[in-house]
Amino acid sequence: MESSLNQSCTFGRCPLAILFVLALAMTGSPAFALGTWVTKAPMPTARHGQAAAVVNGILYEIGGYAQALGGYLSMNEAYDPGTNAWTTKGPLPTPQQPLGTNGAVVNGIIYVVGGSSGGFCTGAVQAYDPVKDAWTTRSSMPTPRCHLAVAAINGLIYAAGGTDTSGSIAYRTFEVYDPVADSWTTKASMPTGRSQLGAGVVNGNLYVLGGFTDGVALATNESYDPGTDTWTTRASMPTARTGVGAGVVSGLLYAVGGETATGTALSTNEVYDPTANSWSTENAMPTARASPGVAVLGGAVYVAGGFNGPGPNADLNTVEAFTPGPASFLAITTVASDLGRPFSVAVHNGFAFVADPSSHRVWMINVANGQKTVVAGTGEQGFNGDGIPAVQAQLDNPSGVAVDANGVLYIADTGNHAVRKVATPGVAGALISTVAGIPTSYAVGESTPAACAAAPTGSQCVVATALRLYGPRALAVDGAGNVYIADRMNQQIKKLYTSGPLSGFIFVVAGVAGYTGSNDGRVSGSVFCPPNVAVCFVAARFNSPVGVAVDASGNVYVADEGNNRIRVVSPGNADVAASVSTLSAGSLLRPTGVAVAANGDVYIANYGRHLILLRSCPVDCTITTVAGTGTAGSHGTEGGPATSMQLNSPIAVALDGTTLYIADMLNGRILAVNPSSNIIP
Repeated sequence: MESSLNQSCTFGRCPLAILFVLALAMTGSPAFALGTWVTKAPMPTARHGQAAAVVNGILYEIGGYAQALGGYLSMNEAYDPGTNAWTTKGPLPTPQQPLGTNGAVVNGIIYVVGGSSGGFCTGAVQAYDPVKDAWTTRSSMPTPRCHLAVAAINGLIYAAGGTDTSGSIAYRTFEVYDPVADSWTTKASMPTGRSQLGAGVVNGNLYVLGGFTDGVALATNESYDPGTDTWTTRASMPTARTGVGAGVVSGLLYAVGGETATGTALSTNEVYDPTANSWSTENAMPTARASPGVAVLGGAVYVAGGFNGPGPNADLNTVEAFTPGPASFLAITTVASDLGRPFSVAVHNGFAFVADPSSHRVWMINVANGQKTVVAGTGEQGFNGDGIPAVQAQLDNPSGVAVDANGVLYIADTGNHAVRKVATPGVAGALISTVAGIPTSYAVGESTPAACAAAPTGSQCVVATALRLYGPRALAVDGAGNVYIADRMNQQIKKLYTSGPLSGFIFVVAGVAGYTGSNDGRVSGSVFCPPNVAVCFVAARFNSPVGVAVDASGNVYVADEGNNRIRVVSPGNADVAASVSTLSAGSLLRPTGVAVAANGDVYIANYGRHLILLRSCPVDCTITTVAGTGTAGSHGTEGGPATSMQLNSPIAVALDGTTLYIADMLNGRILAVNPSSNIIP
């Protein structure tokens, strides 16, 4: 029978080990949460048809046309997203309206190719070095063209389509420039001649969109493979348009703005998935416009300038940045069921390890066929020693698991107040040992003194196996193999070193032993501040820390269930003290798990609302629901969208490569989500 300790956990007070969630699909092809637009500082010069490119995190808008300024421009203006400010750089030697040079960057040099100059189409190539703030002239394009599309692929610059000075020819011409040789060659012609088209590169292939020919705005989408010098017709844009801008984020091509054949500016924003060869509609731009300068910066599509009608005041200096929503998974399926109360899951080398406190076991599940095997625990609650085969060792409500890069399994043996280790889980005779805590004994406030981190010698420097924990609930492993422990009843996060001079020692990362609270601030400080003391720092506190994750920079993320918050412990340095802060993450109800992706996205198990949330901050932080319906249950379609699949207290998730595993606790199952190729771990 379960202990009273675990009975309270079973109905929602227990943590997860490590969470890593990404959004789930709405159809057989990838679906996405809608993205967001943010207005940035305006360009100093209103214009359209300028070249746009990004080098070293700076956006450059070059050349273009402005009727109010008398025509063709030489302006070169640079935008720094860190300061949200523009600066003026060295101008084009010859004023030019490139129209279509979006991202023609090779080895840090921006190439402005063709377009209009002095009322005529040109083949001029001008190269800009942002480091030197200097321009050079390169070999001209064989076919002078206005309104072409230009993009760089693997060190070469491809120039597609365009028109002549009279506007009567819609070129199919396709030429490639080699900056090293400073020479041009002709490649296979585009299937559809057109001008005022957009272009983007996905997985080494060039996609050209929309355009104009014979008085008609096109929805045409054609791709070019440089390896075979061949073109392929793809799914057409939903909205036919000319003067369309294009940007690629995470393997998806965004087509923004443009105009109709009759000159109506559009705010349309449509996204193309080359893998599925399908289009979907995104949130429209706030400002309708055609022929803007478009480039991708920091995972966002920046749209600068353009025009929205006839006359000298139609040119714009407006800058808006679009951040796509999170990529969705294709389908959700059941890997294993009838698991009792799966509290956590960790995945390594094709096997999912699951802590099941209701059976006092840890399971190993072959994710390919769902076959499950016990790797620790006998099914009997208790403790019967170390140094014995793990499958013969009694556990007491194990609630957390983590696996390091070498496949070593760590178990939060919650009821025994210990962290256990199985070096070779699944191997016959694999032994179990205790690496932290004194099994069956608990205490408040025991850890290796902080001073021992500098000199781990002397009797005061006690190792982890001689110090007591109090209900450890969740584990995480960093890149060095060190183990982070959510020592829940101590209200602390602790770090167990597994290698180096500190191996075997356990230190407090944050929290005040035995005291609950919600205050942020320094990790080290007073328990209380006495009255009339001028300078006093109260140490940051938790209230039931039940989930833990760590990023590559050493920041520790904590699911602080009792405070309904996600907290972050920043390690500090010689100049700045380590501290705890609260993430803005919307309205949470008993969050039990957290993980942080390599790109800084934070994923949250909102246990009390039966949802998984994503906090994404590439430009401005947004909170998105990515799994669950918000209603407890088990209904949903096997192989269907996870946002339509009911969950019941989802408490743990782990990612292995591009497959996501969910411990759906009160449904007693492990779910697998197969994501699209656009997943960003």
